[in-house]
Amino acid sequence: MVATAAAPGEAPAVAGVAAQAFPFLTKLTPAEAAQPFSFGSLAASMTEDCAEKVRVIRCMDSFEAEVYTQPPRPLGIFFAATFNTHNKLLLEQFIALAKSSNSNTQFLVVDVDEVPRAAYHCGVEHPCTFVVQFNGDAFRKQIADSVGTKTTSQLISEFRTALDECLKELQQPEPPQQRVEWYSHSIPVDNLNVYRVNWPTA
Repeated sequence: MVATAAAPGEAPAVAGVAAQAFPFLTKLTPAEAAQPFSFGSLAASMTEDCAEKVRVIRCMDSFEAEVYTQPPRPLGIFFAATFNTHNKLLLEQFIALAKSSNSNTQFLVVDVDEVPRAAYHCGVEHPCTFVVQFNGDAFRKQIADSVGTKTTSQLISEFRTALDECLKELQQPEPPQQRVEWYSHSIPVDNLNVYRVNWPTA
């Protein structure tokens, strides 16, 4: 994909604008380029050099593999949406925080448009939401900006504080234990969710 200059009086070609804004698009094969753009694909390109520390979740099976891995480990999850332009700035700081972390925390990025059931699982209702959790709901904290007034720095700071709190809890003589998980969400999902681990069926 090559950016071409627009004729005088004309707007730049869409492809050219996209390539300038997101250089990774120039690396796509024709088949990949034909696919609709998503935040998940952007995140995947931005985490290539830290893929083991920051994993981009593209399906529910991958999400459940991380959530239910044994032995459990802390998860720092960034739920984002393609339509929200605030997400790229948050992702950059999220990646920087993950790279600087010395804990065994696994950092995940989830595009809620690609994996809506993952958002349901964690009770996410707003884009730009961070979730820190351990062993299902043994420890879970959500950091969101429901009214759109928090800055990027504020959200990242709250996420870091929640992560530190989780790690501190795990160092206690009696670490937090998993409870029965119960979730509500405004996004309609299929009823298969209730048959997941520890989900009530009544």
